[in-house]
Amino acid sequence: MKYFKDRVAFVTGGASGIGYGMVQNFLKHGMKAVIADYNPDHCNEVRRAHAGDPSVHVVQVDVSSREQVREAADEAVRVFGKINVICNNAGVGGGGNAEDPDFDAWDKAMSVNLGGVVNGTKIIVPHIIAAGEGGHVVNTGSIASLVPNPLGGGAYMTAKAAVRGFTEGLRLSIAPRGIGVKGSPG
Repeated sequence: MKYFKDRVAFVTGGASGIGYGMVQNFLKHGMKAVIADYNPDHCNEVRRAHAGDPSVHVVQVDVSSREQVREAADEAVRVFGKINVICNNAGVGGGGNAEDPDFDAWDKAMSVNLGGVVNGTKIIVPHIIAAGEGGHVVNTGSIASLVPNPLGGGAYMTAKAAVRGFTEGLRLSIAPRGIGVKGSPG
C-alpha cells in the first residue's frame, strides 16, 4: 500500500497500548481508524479523546467472538465504506502452562491470542479484497513465540507461535491479491 490518505485501518486492542499507538500513527498519515477494543473504559476514554473526529470510530468487541467481529467489520464498512488494513493486535496474558489441569484460563488465552487473529483475518480480509485497493494485515506477535518462558506462559507462547505460523502461511496465500502481511516476533 503506497497511499495512506483516506484508507481505513481496523485495529483490535486499539484503545490502549500498542494498538492505540498504531491508531495514532495511522491518523497522523491521514487514515481513518476503527478502534475495536474489549475494555469499555478504554473505549469510552478514546471516544472522549476523539469526540467530533470523523476519522475515528470506536466499537466494543470481543475478538474471540466471530459474531462480534463480523458485526464490527460490517459496522466499519457502513461508517467508512471500506477496510484497507487489519491490525490483529488484541491479546491477553496468562492461560497457564500445558501441565496445568485448568482449561478455562488456557481456552481464554487461546481464543483471544490465536482465535482473535484468525477471526479478524478471515472476516476482514474479504472486505480488504472487496475494496480493491490492496492493503495490509498486521499481526502483533511476541518474542514469547521464539523464546520460552517457564513462568506460566504456556498458553501465551503456544498461541503466539501459532500466530507466527498463521502469518507466514497467510503471506503466501494473499500476496498475489496485493495484500501485504506483517507479523512481529515481539
